Amino acid sequence: MPESNHHVEVILPLSVPGTFTYIVPTSYSSEALIGKRVVVSFGTGRRLYTGIVISYQTKLPAYDLKELLDVIDDEPSVNEKVFNFWKWISTYYMCFPGEVMNTALPGTMNLSSESRFVLNTNKEISRLALNEKENLIIDALERKKELKLKELNQLTSLKNSLSLMKQLVDKEIVSVFESFQAKYLPKKRPRIKLNIELLDLVKIEQVRHSLLKAPAQLKLLYSFLEHLDFVDELPVNKFIPKDVLLKSANVGPAALNALIKKGILSVDYIEESRINTGFSETNDLPRLQNFQKKCLDEIRQQHTERDVVLLHGVTSSGKTEIYSHLIEGVVESGQQVLYLLPEIALTSQIINRLRKYFGNRVAVYHSGLNANERTEIWKRISNKSENEIKIVLGARSAIFLPFNNIGLIIVDEEHDRSFKQQDPAPRYEARDTAVVLAGIHKAKVLLGSATPSLESFENALSGKYGFSELTERFGGIEMPEIQVVDIGEEYRKKRMKYSFSTLLYKEMSEKLERGEQIIIFQNRRGYAPLIICNSCSQSPVCVNCDVALTYHKGIQSLICHYCGYKIGMTINCKSCGKGTYTDMGKGTERIEEELKKLFPDAALSRFDFDSTRKKNAFQNLIDKFERGEIDILIGTQMVTKGLDFENVGLVGIINADNLLRFPDFRSFERTFQMLTQVAGRAGRKNKRGKVIIQTFDPIHPVIGFVTNSDYKGFVNKELEERLTFKYPPFYRIIEVRLKHSDRQKLNNASIIFGKTLKGIFREQLLGPEFNYIERIRNLYSMHFILKVSKKSSISNVKNKLAETIADFNSNDTFKSIKVQIDVDPY
Repeated sequence: MPESNHHVEVILPLSVPGTFTYIVPTSYSSEALIGKRVVVSFGTGRRLYTGIVISYQTKLPAYDLKELLDVIDDEPSVNEKVFNFWKWISTYYMCFPGEVMNTALPGTMNLSSESRFVLNTNKEISRLALNEKENLIIDALERKKELKLKELNQLTSLKNSLSLMKQLVDKEIVSVFESFQAKYLPKKRPRIKLNIELLDLVKIEQVRHSLLKAPAQLKLLYSFLEHLDFVDELPVNKFIPKDVLLKSANVGPAALNALIKKGILSVDYIEESRINTGFSETNDLPRLQNFQKKCLDEIRQQHTERDVVLLHGVTSSGKTEIYSHLIEGVVESGQQVLYLLPEIALTSQIINRLRKYFGNRVAVYHSGLNANERTEIWKRISNKSENEIKIVLGARSAIFLPFNNIGLIIVDEEHDRSFKQQDPAPRYEARDTAVVLAGIHKAKVLLGSATPSLESFENALSGKYGFSELTERFGGIEMPEIQVVDIGEEYRKKRMKYSFSTLLYKEMSEKLERGEQIIIFQNRRGYAPLIICNSCSQSPVCVNCDVALTYHKGIQSLICHYCGYKIGMTINCKSCGKGTYTDMGKGTERIEEELKKLFPDAALSRFDFDSTRKKNAFQNLIDKFERGEIDILIGTQMVTKGLDFENVGLVGIINADNLLRFPDFRSFERTFQMLTQVAGRAGRKNKRGKVIIQTFDPIHPVIGFVTNSDYKGFVNKELEERLTFKYPPFYRIIEVRLKHSDRQKLNNASIIFGKTLKGIFREQLLGPEFNYIERIRNLYSMHFILKVSKKSSISNVKNKLAETIADFNSNDTFKSIKVQIDVDPY
């Protein structure tokens, strides 16, 4: 940084517009470089934040400037390409730069200070002048000397002591200061070494004799000596990992601590990676069949002409094998690969395949890792000199890693809605941002799916994207046979066995007899989505949301699936106290119960959010199913994603109508995708599978397209509808949501705001309307839909919208109204 320039522009991880200028003290003039993290104070209080220097500043604002307080990094954590990417996300998705930073950085890199309170020893305290609650706080501070607000609330049993603390600070009885909490700490593994003075057989014998009355310590010493090498009958000292030593000696840590205290052994720590290592690579990529080779050549050719190629490959066509060959070429050229998956926890099979081929050059990045693990991956990718990671396999958040030289981005299952971030801002779509990130790096993109999104397919039809297709399954296996059952007719003729039609029950029985596995799909978890009182017809509802509570029989509880509110289940109605409840609808828990009655000898497991909460539960369940320890797997949409099992002969879909009836313009597309994806789990190896779809509407067009595996027929019909009614991919959509705890105030504000928007956007604007679920987490929500033709300037529309929202927010009457923007809602 030039010596004459003593001001820098800093981005802070806050939901506020713009960036902020700080003075660089002379002591930091050579250290405060672009891309480095710095500590600054922000606002009228003393709160400290981690910011990032994004530029040097010569044009200074009129207000007084603060100095930056510290420089955290030795080397920049963020490079220019990352800044450009953040800027695009902030602009396109209409959010603040700090919101992007807050999402992008791992928690240990994105620190803010926490207020700590202490008694002011210079102030004489008159206890009589204080009320009971203030005295409680004084007592707590006298005992603990220094406390955080949360700790004060716990010790005093006060629900919220913040207002009281402000009063005590104003009276100068209590002082407040700011300090950073947890920072990134490298993982260190303890290892044990013999005291160098004891590298002599005589002295070892003396030590052994001194430990005769301490058998555990003596046993540990013997175990240590067994690990040593000897040259000319003298021991060669070496470090032995602490856990290895204790395990081999089969003694507790007390014996080790005693030997260390006596100076016989010593301990030190070696830095160790938190990232899984030890994967050996075979360099033996899978052999491709002729149709796959042709597709691979076609993709490579199209990448010479277009940056993005869409690969439409039917389920079990071997897309992953093609990805592996593309990855190999990029890695061999010295570039990095980003491989995005919709839900990382469900794709362990792909992780294992890539690590088999590429070993330790593969890193996995997702929200399931702890903050230190994510930080280590971030640092290793940003540090060019230590960058042995060449392939990152990750969920949508991996898009923010500080890559230096991406050559290829693969977005697998590109249609999946999990790629869309809902809350908080930025509400980005990882598939679309991947295309922009690739452009910044001059990289190529491959989008893959058996059921591509209409947006991607239209881009391929228009020639914006390249296009390649796999129309046959690996090994020549036929597409599954799909049969549709009218369960309305089955119920009328009383042929249903619980939730199972005659045909589905018969096929399940036959498959189990032949030793084949079965997947049952029901996209609702819990036991019953609704329970109703037989006397008053009331249903228990959430106190925070306008939804009925779902009954979970296993834990005898009623739970809200939106906010987590939970109450115990009672026999009698909570409203009238007289009637008992009747279950309405069926979730995976009830389907499991029914199957236990129908097939008591079969091994069953559920695969849903409730059954996989514990760490490694996903992987353990998948492993058991692969080993054949589970006969029937009952699951929600989790079973549709990335699973490849050899012995699944049958897939049963309990009720396809749950998907079709959702009030959203994408409901038909999502239904087609989900049914096709879950059907694709059947018959993936050696033999043709079977799929049975149960529905009350067997002649619905979407069901017909799924039955015939007719993706293009579905797309043509759906695109025609989208064009007629002005929806994506022909129009862009921006959703504006207004939220408030007072329904009437929200309604009035939305009407006034809507009149202003209508005057600007006219027929482009729909709304305001209350959301499908009006209240979630005690906030009512209304929304507007803004449809923008692709012929219009989206930048002009966004600018006008931003100005209108800024004017609305500046009105004191509406300051309490929360406004959210969602560009390209999904």
